[in-house]
Amino acid sequence: MQLANIFYVLFALLILWGIKPVKLGQWNDEVMSFDHTKAFLGFSSIGIILHHCAEKTCAPWMPPLMIRPGLEGFVWVGYLFVASFFFCSGYGMYKSSKKEGAFKHFFLRRMVPVLLPTIVTWIIFVVLRYIRKMPFEGDPIQWHPHIWYVPVLILLYIAFFVSFGLIKNEKAGFAVMTLVTVALAALFLHKELGTWWCNTLHLFLIGMIVAKYEKPILSFFKKGYVIFLILTLAVTVVGFAVGNYWYNVCEKFGFVYDYEKSWALCYFAQVISAFTFAWFILLLGMKLKIGNPVLKFLGKMTLDTYMFQAVFVFLFAYAFIDDKVKAFFYIKNVTLYTTVVLATSLVAAYLFHLATKPVVAKVKGVSRK
Repeated sequence: MQLANIFYVLFALLILWGIKPVKLGQWNDEVMSFDHTKAFLGFSSIGIILHHCAEKTCAPWMPPLMIRPGLEGFVWVGYLFVASFFFCSGYGMYKSSKKEGAFKHFFLRRMVPVLLPTIVTWIIFVVLRYIRKMPFEGDPIQWHPHIWYVPVLILLYIAFFVSFGLIKNEKAGFAVMTLVTVALAALFLHKELGTWWCNTLHLFLIGMIVAKYEKPILSFFKKGYVIFLILTLAVTVVGFAVGNYWYNVCEKFGFVYDYEKSWALCYFAQVISAFTFAWFILLLGMKLKIGNPVLKFLGKMTLDTYMFQAVFVFLFAYAFIDDKVKAFFYIKNVTLYTTVVLATSLVAAYLFHLATKPVVAKVKGVSRK
């Protein structure tokens, strides 16, 4: 047994610690509450860090001599955790839009907490690139290699403001959000930015729909709960396998793998599995309450954690961003590398969270006036 396998155990314990099944015949009515969703997003933030650590230690596209086994189970799962972020963002956005003055100072309230860690970590990457004499080419936004989530989220925020803050018609608003979601996915695919730009953003719209029709939707799924639970899990597993291991499937069963013909199948399999995974987690939450001090702590700074972890994932990797660029502080041991990345990411995110807390609080205070 490899020592790095301890992260699978610790990751499972993170969500299992403090879990409470509801009584037979009862349901967890707080499944989409702020505290409950934040707890799962805290868990997901750690999953994303482990995913990025796996990409820098044992991903199949790495130089063969640099591959260090141990985290293979996390190589492809990142988009599933990101799906939960978009789902909860869409849900929370719609719910908050029903409060009085929801669109007053909308961009100030929404953008400042998002842009603060984004700008700071982007500057850090620019400095590190300069130190390594890397050319400043291409899209400046992507000089931060994990920044994609933020511009996508901001575009969805803008679309939401137009759809519900300006149009002020529910049906028209949902129609516009649907068109924007499809258009963004098509645009990102056309630009070939990478499937991670567009295989989960539809969950923002799904979250909005659940927020609007929450009671009838949950009531419907309660009637065939076990069947729906098994079905969503099965579709997630199959979709995940096809979306990420189609090449291996073809090789195992003797099929001819053709990338030009297979990319659409793999992409839509990821889109579907992202949806069913988020739905499976929702269904589980209807029967299982999660929460513990660590998840509560992590849930307070999920975006800060996401932005800062990128710095340390690359800072301690075998190369800095590009395989041809010399590493800063390469840690060969997978267990030590992952531990250091987790520790430094969380410490940095927490300190940044504390430092910017007064600014964020002031912004929220202004938005209420």
